[in-house]
Amino acid sequence: MKSFGLVALVLATLHTSLHAQDSTKVSFEGYAEVYYGTQQSTASQRPDFLYNHTADGLAVNIAWLKWTVEHNRWRIIAAPMLGTYVNSNLDNEPNAVKHLYEASIGYRFAGTSNSRIDLGIMPSHIGLESNIGSNNLNLTRSLLAENTPYYECGIRWSGTTENGLSWAVLALNGWQRMAVADDLVRPNFGMQLQHDNKKGRVLNYSNYLGSINGRYSVYHNVYATQKLASGWFINGEFNYEAMDRTKDFIGGSLALGKQLFHDWTVAARLEQVRDVNSFYFATRTTPVQINPGGWSANIDYQPHKAIKCRIEARRLWSLNNEQYESLALYAPEWLYTAACCFSF
Repeated sequence: MKSFGLVALVLATLHTSLHAQDSTKVSFEGYAEVYYGTQQSTASQRPDFLYNHTADGLAVNIAWLKWTVEHNRWRIIAAPMLGTYVNSNLDNEPNAVKHLYEASIGYRFAGTSNSRIDLGIMPSHIGLESNIGSNNLNLTRSLLAENTPYYECGIRWSGTTENGLSWAVLALNGWQRMAVADDLVRPNFGMQLQHDNKKGRVLNYSNYLGSINGRYSVYHNVYATQKLASGWFINGEFNYEAMDRTKDFIGGSLALGKQLFHDWTVAARLEQVRDVNSFYFATRTTPVQINPGGWSANIDYQPHKAIKCRIEARRLWSLNNEQYESLALYAPEWLYTAACCFSF
């Protein structure tokens, strides 16, 4: 097995040791999300197509420390992590890299192009929501976010323009994969185009061409965010996968939020997916045709810019009730989550 991430971490250490000078900038930041989860049924865990907030009781969803070193045009990032997210979402990764949130080395080009090359383990270019909960409008992650990559490993060429357009072209190990088998010969590519008008509106298109769960496919992601008058926010996202000229997966979500007071925010989300061949939402006990959807509502209190406390109620359902309701774990039910996010 090979890993861009492990190589990047080694290069980071060597580069810092050999080239540390007065012009070198070192910054340090961290994030932790502590939560308490419970649900209507007496099952011991939440549905296994969810990767965040999976435990019942008190737990740490994700916690990481990020170290960034910048020297002239070079940048090195190393960030270890832990939490129940790691246990759920990185179970198939080698132990040597399983606890790496980021590990990359990058170079910024000179001139007016404002572009850069990065190599290693990086945040995913697909999707509206990240695994940093305090940045998301809703507490829990949407079904679309939970089943698209949170991280990626490979090479990214990216840049920005003066009119708010940013772009990225990527060559990747695979669909959220740090390490790949030696016999994997098919290339995997990605692209992202995003426009931020600097007035509260962001439009994004991302795609992925390559191997997904053992098949070659094309995945498309479109989302938009808009800050409205009087403290309102709206987010919309739409994903679909095309394989053999058919839409095997299609899904969408819509979220609405409102700033009530200086420290308080409320939000709600409605979502539904259709997974024709059960590539994303099959479970260990129900391997076919779950097609889940749901809605959620949360309220947030932020007493300090580095602290956000949140509580959410979420209800899941299925388009195929005959496959779903007979199972206590996956029956349409309420999921309750409370969380505190800390950043520095």
